[in-house]
Amino acid sequence: MLRDLPRMRAVIEAVKQAVTVPVTVKTRLGWDANSIVADQVAVLCQSLGVAALALHARTRSQFFSGEADYSCARTIKACAALPLWLNGGLQDVKHISKIVKESGADGVLIGQAAWPSSLGSPMDF
Repeated sequence: MLRDLPRMRAVIEAVKQAVTVPVTVKTRLGWDANSIVADQVAVLCQSLGVAALALHARTRSQFFSGEADYSCARTIKACAALPLWLNGGLQDVKHISKIVKESGADGVLIGQAAWPSSLGSPMDF
C-alpha cells in the first residue's frame, strides 16, 4: 500500500467501519529511498481519524537491514497531530531515550530488540 495511497485509504476506511475500537496504523518510511511517503501517510491517517501512527523507520526495500532513519519524525509530527510511535533499529534504553528526545516521538514499539540473543535471530523462527 506504500505504492498506492488511495488503496491504503480504502483499507483504513473499511477497517474503521468494521470495528468499534480505536484503529492504529503501522507503516514504513516508503517503498524505497526514492518513494518516501510517511508524511503523506500521516496526513491521510489523521484525516481518517486514526488513533495513532507507528513508523518503522526503514523503507520496505530495506526490510530489516541498514540503518533506521528517524529524521522524518519531526516532519510527521509537524504535519499530523496524532501520536507517533517509532519502531525499527531500536537497540537499548539509552538509544531509545536519545531517539525519542531527538525525534519528538510519543513512544516506541520494540520488536527484535526484545528478543533474547541466546535464542538466535527471531527471523529464524
